[in-house]
Order: sequence, then structure tokens, then C-alpha cells
Amino acid sequence: MIYRLLGELQIGPDDGLADLPCGPTLIILADLLMHANKRVSKIRLIRVAWGKDDVDEAQLHKRVSVIRKMLTEVGHGDDLKTHARFGYELRADEADLDTLLFHRLVAQAQQAREQGAEWDTDEEIRLLRAALRLWRGAPPLSNVPSDAFYAETAELARRRKRAAVRLFELEISRGHYELILDELSAIAGQYPADQRLTEQLMVAAYRCGHPADVSTTYERYRKAIDDETGGPPDHLIKAFHFAVARGDGAAAAMAESDMAKRAGTSMRSVPLVPRQLPPAVALVGRQALVATTSELLGRTAGRTAPVVAISGPGGIGKTALAVTVAHELADQYPDGQLYAQLHGTGSGPADTAEVLSQFLRALGVPMVPAAKQERLMSYRSLLAERRVLIVLDDALSEEQVNDLIPASPGCAVLITARQRLPGTSAFHVPPLEPLGQQDATELFLSVLRDAGIGPDDDPAALARVVRICAGLPLALRIVAALRVRDNLRPAEELARRLAERGPEAFARAQRGSERGGRTQSAQLCRAPTAPRTRPAAPGGFRPADRRRGPR
Repeated sequence: MIYRLLGELQIGPDDGLADLPCGPTLIILADLLMHANKRVSKIRLIRVAWGKDDVDEAQLHKRVSVIRKMLTEVGHGDDLKTHARFGYELRADEADLDTLLFHRLVAQAQQAREQGAEWDTDEEIRLLRAALRLWRGAPPLSNVPSDAFYAETAELARRRKRAAVRLFELEISRGHYELILDELSAIAGQYPADQRLTEQLMVAAYRCGHPADVSTTYERYRKAIDDETGGPPDHLIKAFHFAVARGDGAAAAMAESDMAKRAGTSMRSVPLVPRQLPPAVALVGRQALVATTSELLGRTAGRTAPVVAISGPGGIGKTALAVTVAHELADQYPDGQLYAQLHGTGSGPADTAEVLSQFLRALGVPMVPAAKQERLMSYRSLLAERRVLIVLDDALSEEQVNDLIPASPGCAVLITARQRLPGTSAFHVPPLEPLGQQDATELFLSVLRDAGIGPDDDPAALARVVRICAGLPLALRIVAALRVRDNLRPAEELARRLAERGPEAFARAQRGSERGGRTQSAQLCRAPTAPRTRPAAPGGFRPADRRRGPR
């Protein structure tokens, strides 16, 4: 870039800017650049430079010679052409003059948008960003001492504002609030009474978690409107400001949506789609239950959301089943999947109000209401016309989950709990049973295979290890993780340790699993305890407990 007008006038490459002339010479140079690739008459140049017509042409020729010498020093002396008996012309390529390049980029962005079905949003954003990067902060020609270019520079500023508003619309529609906030603040600050820029800045600040900036922007807008017209502020901007000020996420979302509709844009009124499901784990011997749970969850619910509960003792595989089903049905819930660990079997069950806060943040509400009832209203409003799957893992009671069940029939809820929850509207799947020996062995070996360890060369020892786990999927995973950790030791040694010190071995395996970054909950598999009245079988299990799982 050799010629720069979008800011202070600069001539020359980045690493060698020329010393600019002053007075009428600088004004003549600016006029030639503002009309680049066009003939400019001597009469106009004299009138612009001196403000009058009765100036000797020799003065003009003298100034033009200074300009030609300066351009020669930066390697562009041939750009200035003389048209005999008429005037002068400064010829410049688009790549050399920032105003020409700005106009071309904006026009190309417009063409990209007008392609209809072929419209490439990424390309339009790229072109608009390239155009706006040409501006250097100060107003065009701000170091040229003349009012002669007011109309041209004002039109440039208007085109810049329109390009910026369009760019902000596109980025807001994608939820890229942080990406544009600083640039949006700078441009909106130059036009405090502009309705659309004010709306965009308030929304971006709100979505970035800066409610104080929303209030500041609104007050600046209100004062500017009062100074310019004496009228009241726009009613939607006012409604959005008051909703943010009182922490009403649902009302703020509604006002934001109304502003977007009025502007005819696709401004995002809801956050990015949450995808909170934990990774699925290998599931063996549960195919029938997966099908049953999926069918119950996908049933026509009428006026309420379908709710399915999976209940059973610790370690039986409730979470693995729920997460597997949730992943398989994720495509049916395009507006997202929410997941909460309720710690119902721990010492500190999750508070419903805190879970609501977690869900609201995941749904993009930056200011979560303080009161539980307000959180509940916002939660239901955000899910009212959406398809979201909610997984509530390890619930303690009906009271803990009932407020987390949305009213929207398009949503669905999947719950796991130790006990049945008759106080909910949930359908309960058939009780989970411990895995048979064949399925238990396959689950154990699948963990080994995932870790890159081949089958044990001692089938008898492997069978003993699997039997000690009593068909409990979580126990099998924990013991398999222990086998992976100590893979250089023979399987017989693991079987012996489990038989001799079942509780201690399970506890050690569990601690090792947690250090390895696995996500299984400690509450879902307590170490088997010694019996009170009957001798323990190998591994610390009573014979009667093999059906129910470890105590």
C-alpha cells in the first residue's frame, strides 16, 4: 500500500513513509488522491487549495512539482500525469490506494451476499474484515487542513459504518460476541444515537457477561437521543436494558429476538447448542435395555416431556446405559443435550437451584437470576419451543429432579437413581441385572483391548477375577483398570489379591482409576464389605449378594 487516506494521509511503503508537504501542496495531493484515476482540472485544484479562483497557475505548477518529486522518492513518480491545457491525474492501482481497495472489498462482499443459495457467509465475513482493517482509527484525511473533502469523507464513513454493522450482524448470528466486542465498542462510540449499533453493542456486552456495559451503553444512547431529538429512547432497547438490569434472562432473550426481527437479521437469540454428555463407554449385554429405554424416551408425550428413569443398586451400570442411550438419540435433540451429576448417593447432593444455574449458563444466560423461582422460569422459557435432552445422573429423590423436568413436550429427560422415583412422571425401565459370566468376561476384556493389552494367557485366573466382580459392570471396569495398571503381573496374582483382600483391592483400584482420569463416580461402586453374620465368599461377597450387587 502506497497511498493511505483512511486515517491520516500517508504516502510511501510501510517501512519508508515520505515527509508530507504542507499547506496548499498537501491539499492538492489529497484532492488528486480522492479523485484517483480521474482527470482533475486546474481550476478545481486552485479553488480547493486556496479557496479562490484568482491565483496564478504558476503557483499550482510549483506545488505539483513538489508532489511529483515526493512521489519519485518513493518510486511512484510516474503515477502523476499531466493533461495539457486541462489539469492533472494521479493514477493508482487498487492495491496501492486504500480507498479503492476498500470500495472493491465492500462490493465483493455485497456480491457474495447476493448469490442467494450460493451465499458463502465465511467469504463475506473475510471480505468485510479485510475492508475494515484498512481503516487506521482517525477520520479520513484528518491531517489535511481543509473542509473541501467533507462530503467525500462523510460518505466513506457511512460506507464503513454500513460494512461494520453487516459484519457485526454476521458474527452475532454465530455467537462470536467476544470476537467483535472491542471493535463494536469503538464504532458504536462514534455514533451514540445509532439504534442498530446500540442494539448490537448491548447484546454483545450482555452475552460476554458485562451487564454494567449494557447500562452504560443505554445511558449514552438515551442522552444522545434526547440531545438530538428530545424524544424518548427506543422501546425495545429500553426493554432489553431493564431486563438485563433486573437479571431476567427470559425477558432479555425476548427483547433481543424482537430487535433482531425488526432489523431483519438472524441475530442469535439463544446461545450455542450445549453438548454436555460424558463420553460413552463400552456396553455389553444391555442391547435389549438400550432399545427399551430409547423407545420409552422417544414416545409421543402429548403435553409433557417424556421422562424415563433407570434405577438399581450401585455399580449395576445405570450411568453407562443412560449415556449410551443419550448419545444414540442425540440427533433427535438438535438444540442440545444437558447433563448434571446430582450426587444423590454422596454426602452432599446437588442443590436443584445450582443445577438450574448450571443449565442456564450452558444455554447462554450470562446473568443467572439469584432466586430459584426466577431461574426456573428462565429455564422453562428457554426450553419452551426447543428439543433438548436432559440427563440427570444419580438422583436422590423426586424433589431433586421435578423442577428440572421442562414443560416442553419437545424435550426429554433421562434419570438414573438408586431408588425408584414414584413421585415423578417417569417411566421406569426393567431392573438391571448383573451381567452373566460371558458378558462380564467380554466387558472386562474390552477394557484391556482399549488399553492395548491382549487377552490373558491364563483363562482360569481370568474367570476367577470376573466371578469375584459378581457381574457388576463398574466393578469389572475398576478391576480391569487395575489389571491394565499392573499388566506385567500375571492375572493369577490379581485373582489372589481380590480373593484375599477384596475390599482393599477394590478401593485401591478405584483410587487408581480416578488418578487415571476415568469418570466413573466413586459412589456408584462401594468396596464390598465383610458380612455381619455369614462368612464371606472369595472377593468379600455373600452368596445372596451376587444377585443384588455389593453392599
